[in-house]
Amino acid sequence: MTQFDVDEVQRRYAAMTPDQFASLIREELTPVGQQAYDREIARRSTEEFRAEETRKDEEFTRRVQAAAASAREVAATNVRSSSPVVNRYRDAYRVGSALVGLGNAIKIAGAVFAGLILLVALAVGGSFALAGTVIAAINGGLFWVCGVVVAAQGQILQATLDTAVASSHFLTDPQRAEAMGLPRTLADRSAA
Repeated sequence: MTQFDVDEVQRRYAAMTPDQFASLIREELTPVGQQAYDREIARRSTEEFRAEETRKDEEFTRRVQAAAASAREVAATNVRSSSPVVNRYRDAYRVGSALVGLGNAIKIAGAVFAGLILLVALAVGGSFALAGTVIAAINGGLFWVCGVVVAAQGQILQATLDTAVASSHFLTDPQRAEAMGLPRTLADRSAA
């Protein structure tokens, strides 16, 4: 039996949780294990060890409380209001977002359609190539202008809603944030 063996076994015992260490039966251990067990019992009996364990427990408790607070914050963020005013504004914001999306889709569709016309015109060749290029440019331009107008209507609706929500006397700050699709924590931070 070497000192190294006892030290190694004691390190393993030191790494055990209190419940794991308490489950050891001294009489069932080898002589090296018994010596390491006795040293670990002595170490765990010191004030320093108990203070360290208390510190670890307090740190664990703080982490659990912080995680619980974070979970409550996330849950509060995901809670939807039952206020009909908030629901009305949220629906209006969805319409505005849909209009912006539709306008962008119109612009993309116009570019694709113009590109197809141009490819067909160039494939046919001859005098049709020039006419097809002009038709593709006019078509793409008209689609782009229509897409810009539709998307602009969506942006105008959202800007108007921002003003209406911000000035509404029927909403609290968290409800305003919810109606605008912002995190509730943003409203909580601005109130502090």
